[in-house]
Amino acid sequence: MKFPRIGIPGSLADRAYEVLKEAIVSRQLAPHELLNEEQLAEQLGISRTPVRAALQKLEFEHLVKSVSGRGYMVASLVRADMEHVFFMRRLLEPEAARLAASQCTPADAGGLMENVARQREAIAAGEYLPYLKHDRDFHFAIATIAKNPYLKTAIATVQLHGHRFLVLDETIRARAIASLDEHAAMAAAVADHDGEGAARLTLEHIRETETMLATTLPVV
Repeated sequence: MKFPRIGIPGSLADRAYEVLKEAIVSRQLAPHELLNEEQLAEQLGISRTPVRAALQKLEFEHLVKSVSGRGYMVASLVRADMEHVFFMRRLLEPEAARLAASQCTPADAGGLMENVARQREAIAAGEYLPYLKHDRDFHFAIATIAKNPYLKTAIATVQLHGHRFLVLDETIRARAIASLDEHAAMAAAVADHDGEGAARLTLEHIRETETMLATTLPVV
């Protein structure tokens, strides 16, 4: 793929990380694709040092893995990977929703409802990739409302991996309306300070998505 040139301002390693991360999450860089530091540096218009730092950070987040003598490779997307990701989602996100319900302000609730509205507009327009971005932002917003920075960071990382499985998946596209309704119910429970309801609805939502993905992903 062709990357935008990064330029000088800001941390080059951080900016390289953001560009490469989004390319991986959106599958512009495909699973198992080899990443060459020199080529990436040339495409991004920077030196190899910040590219290497970005790749090391991506490796820490399990979005790429080092391959002896060959550099780095984009992480796989098979059922075992999905099961690991959704195991973490089931552990973390219901508790974040429970906490968020206890902390939610009217402004927080309004933000969640606005996000749901943006999801609805994207689905109506057939804009699936923007919808998925709003989807990811929705889950991150709940984690933010929970006001636990460590939980928020963990959920942000897991959400990146989960997003990779959803991009361009036609089965999940067909589930978008049901997923939207689940998001609306989750948002309402958080806004109503219903911690148990928010946790239960979040767990049900994650399980539904996982079940759908399990029918389309290769076992190995």
